[in-house]
Amino acid sequence: MKGLLGFGLSCLFALSAFTPVFAQRREEMWNEAQTMLRVGAFIPLEDEINDIQEVWLNVGGDLEFLAFHIIPKWNTVVSLDWFSHNFGEDNNAIPLMINQRIYSGELGMRRYIQFGIGPVFTDFKPSDTVFGVRAGVGMEFTDNLFAEAMFYWTDETDEGISVTGVTVCAGMRF
Repeated sequence: MKGLLGFGLSCLFALSAFTPVFAQRREEMWNEAQTMLRVGAFIPLEDEINDIQEVWLNVGGDLEFLAFHIIPKWNTVVSLDWFSHNFGEDNNAIPLMINQRIYSGELGMRRYIQFGIGPVFTDFKPSDTVFGVRAGVGMEFTDNLFAEAMFYWTDETDEGISVTGVTVCAGMRF
């Protein structure tokens, strides 16, 4: 039940954030969006997940809206990640987050911080959807290459599993 509540609150947050923008500046927002893909490691901090595997694969992507700001001067980012220890057979987690990101420095060597909230879909037998948050830092090495570290936390699933851990990734902006 708490997973359903978290998912509902996440969806409500997403709808309230995007509804006015779609009505006013939909084309501008999509034209100025950037795509980012990343790959790296998810290191679980909770024993239930760490006992399955100590280091998991993390593959993710961001859609960064440069013309839309929930918080002034912070970019809005929709992120989707996949944590797996066996390339999708079972025991996966898929966080879908709405984030706020702010940069400092010059393009190509900027640093950033971000935080986000949203649903995390799991298939830890049984499958569940729980509320999650993430926060972290990143750094650009060129206009297109970056690295980041994020902390993830979720509510517990019905089976008592929390997808809590740290990701360390490298990626490319397109």
